[in-house]
Amino acid sequence: MRIDSVGMRTDLALLELQGATITDHGDHLVVRTESNPTFWWGNFLLLESARPGDVDHWIDRFEAELPEAGHRTFGILDVDADRSGWHERGFDVGVDITLTGEPATIVETDTGPVAPGTELRQIHTGDEWEQATRTA
Repeated sequence: MRIDSVGMRTDLALLELQGATITDHGDHLVVRTESNPTFWWGNFLLLESARPGDVDHWIDRFEAELPEAGHRTFGILDVDADRSGWHERGFDVGVDITLTGEPATIVETDTGPVAPGTELRQIHTGDEWEQATRTA
């Protein structure tokens, strides 16, 4: 299945690094994290699109693919898809937004590759560590 969303491709790559398996069925993916069947976004079906009348089909497909999951989770790539059928079946439906940018030019320094304008400083004191780890 073709996935144009950089955010979704990144999410799937990270899931694979965490041990998930991803099976491509052409019009949908099955994402399975066998070590954690209760992980909602580690055990889900990713659909290209879904019409309101298709909800029961996808629920049946989920149950066949992931019978050990105690939940039902679906992702839909088509941002313009009519999600009314999912609401009618009691699903919470949300839309995620991913911010992306152009790849940065990376330069090589004696400490490794960094993007231009990046400042690298060594941390020497406890005060500097505290500043570096403080959240805004």
